[in-house]
Amino acid sequence: MKQVLLLALFMSNITILFGQAVLGNVAYSDRYRNNGKNSEDNTNYIAISDSAIVFSAKILLNTYADEYVLTYGLDKTGATPKIASDNINKQVNDFQNLLKKEGILENEMYVDFISQTKVYDYKVVGNIATQFLSGFLVKKNVVIQLKDIKKFERVFEIAATLGIYDLVAVKHIISDKQRVYNQLVKEAMLVIDNKKRQYSNFTSVKLIKDSIPYSESFYAVYPEDNYKSFEAFESSSVDYGSDMVKKDLNKKSTYYFDGVSVSAFDKVIDEGNPRKEIQYILELKIKYLIK
Repeated sequence: MKQVLLLALFMSNITILFGQAVLGNVAYSDRYRNNGKNSEDNTNYIAISDSAIVFSAKILLNTYADEYVLTYGLDKTGATPKIASDNINKQVNDFQNLLKKEGILENEMYVDFISQTKVYDYKVVGNIATQFLSGFLVKKNVVIQLKDIKKFERVFEIAATLGIYDLVAVKHIISDKQRVYNQLVKEAMLVIDNKKRQYSNFTSVKLIKDSIPYSESFYAVYPEDNYKSFEAFESSSVDYGSDMVKKDLNKKSTYYFDGVSVSAFDKVIDEGNPRKEIQYILELKIKYLIK
């Protein structure tokens, strides 16, 4: 009975929370309210059978990219396909030449042709609107490989001076994923060894020294999956009839980083780092046979 009680205490998690949460304006977000993302989710467990025990470890690493890929969208119109093509080619060439002056190499840029389409407009005479072909639209993407994050602002400034405002996407890249994997495996094995040692101290079960890999899951969560948005404001209501026009003010959206909840992890590496771009997760389970 004593061993059963000790084992029950060892395998259970009792969490008592005190204090007051500081939410800021995210309290206005419907996505934030009771969405379950920040609830306690204690999924780590010790699976036991008559012949074996499986210990698990969940490790989270907060890190940032060592390389970025920026994609800018460009488009130009012209009375003919050639004029439209010449217009966008000039803008692309000007953009690339200015980027080269900032140390970005030619092989770190790529121009991706997207589309060439007809543009239609309407000519209104009296109460008749007649559609006509007004020109052509050519779209291209300029893809930029950026290894120095300090050049981000300069690239934005150059793009803006050329009338390029559509930053389509930013891809975050870790060049050495194997190094990250090795680090997380090492940390996970330390957690599992500690669990095994404590379990052995609290019970009379003897385990065979050799271990058997049971399961593994290694993956990353990127910024595009971690950002939320909200609008923070208070407003009153007004009744208005058909002879009135209601004119609302523009409410700006705020975006914030809402990463993976840390409650279910045995260890979180670099939890306080404000620069969280990529979150790597390793879930590892190791099986030990009972003597």
